[in-house]
Amino acid sequence: MNQTTIQWQIIERWTASLNQIQEIDVAWLEGSLVNNRNPAPGADIDMRLSAADAAYERLWADDKSQILAGLGKILCLNDRGWVRAITQEGVLVELAVRKTSELAGLALHDWEVLLNRLPAGQPDFIKLPAMSPAETWTEEQDCTPEFVWRQMEIAMTVLANCPAPFYNSELDSAKFTLDDMRITLIKLMYRYIGVWFAKRYKHFSQLLTAECLQDLRYTYLRPGAEPLDPSALAEATLRTYTMIGKYLARLSERYGGQFQAEWYGLLHQRVQASLADVIGR
Repeated sequence: MNQTTIQWQIIERWTASLNQIQEIDVAWLEGSLVNNRNPAPGADIDMRLSAADAAYERLWADDKSQILAGLGKILCLNDRGWVRAITQEGVLVELAVRKTSELAGLALHDWEVLLNRLPAGQPDFIKLPAMSPAETWTEEQDCTPEFVWRQMEIAMTVLANCPAPFYNSELDSAKFTLDDMRITLIKLMYRYIGVWFAKRYKHFSQLLTAECLQDLRYTYLRPGAEPLDPSALAEATLRTYTMIGKYLARLSERYGGQFQAEWYGLLHQRVQASLADVIGR
């Protein structure tokens, strides 16, 4: 089976099944598959439906089996007002259902109607203007000095301890810590661009700024290094904490303080001195 056609084979099979349910008034796609017949392997299916108001509770709230039947055998990962499931083909499907009376004037970024029983001119979806990721998925939680302090506390604690695995020959532990702190850095970058973590993680080139991408790549092992090369791991560890300090400082300025730049810099210098022998090997 051609990997790039799996999603549309599922969509066509599912739409045919939905067409047999007379109370399903509209079915449409959102997301990356809209008007895209050659999706990348791994693309998910964002399906949206409207059900006749009188049938909504029966078809969606009480028993979803009729709506989901066209997918075949699935593993439901989420069923809390919307559905996320994995199909036997290994495709991720996300489904939400509205009452048909709620469609009038619904604002969407993009859509492709697959099934429509409504009168001509309906549904009258409104096209949203193009927005930046920060406008679309704004991070609004814990934007406080306390957040900065907590992140600094964690980073400095792990930084202070990071030489030990190198001198105890625990290089897998050193690599685990490096990988974990790189994720911490990415979370701080998400904060910096104002997007909640980890929205659009499959599209860093579209989400992160060019500066963020450059800073992230700065934390990788040097080209050609073995995964557990102690010198390369130590260098990348120090570079990662340099970048963490950079973004903590920026968030501190934005959120009203709490980053202790002098103490962070002092600790980084001490750790760098501790790892000098490892890097020089």
